[in-house]
Amino acid sequence: MLELPGGAARRRRRRDERLTSLRTFSAAHGWTVEPALPGVVTRHPVPRLLAAAQASPDLVVGGPWRGSRAQLASVLVRPEPARLPRGHRPDDVVLLAALEVSPVHGRYVGVVTSSGLDVTGSSPELVAACGPAVGRAAAAGVLLPGDCVALGELSLAVAGPWRSGLERADGVAAWFDLLSVVAERVLAP
Repeated sequence: MLELPGGAARRRRRRDERLTSLRTFSAAHGWTVEPALPGVVTRHPVPRLLAAAQASPDLVVGGPWRGSRAQLASVLVRPEPARLPRGHRPDDVVLLAALEVSPVHGRYVGVVTSSGLDVTGSSPELVAACGPAVGRAAAAGVLLPGDCVALGELSLAVAGPWRSGLERADGVAAWFDLLSVVAERVLAP
């Protein structure tokens, strides 16, 4: 068997753990592996993904979640600008959870910071509809600094740095539950 250098072996082991985690969550919910197409990343208005020099899905799984179509993806992100030559700086890994929603006119982006929630929205109505649930999730620790909730025309997503708490199915389920609550508020008549 080919032996990898220490850093490469560590990255490979972490990647295998991430992908196993996503496959386990997928199997537990009857989901399937889906094509890892670039559109999985670009259709959600998540600033960290849109501002990256390169962002590509590593693994995408999807299926139903509370009556909506859901996707969960491990995304490799090379931030812009890359300060070190390729090979000297590992890619960041972002977990992306998304629900397809009915068409919404406007956009909402809420990024959790260490001092609170940095919110931008195209209308006060969207900010009022999304903000309370996102704020409660941040206060409860469901969202941590660096996490982002983003509502686009046809999707609602949560994205954040991969961390050990998200490896548990309940961490991912909490994100999808938050998305379901926000979707109900936004789409309520």
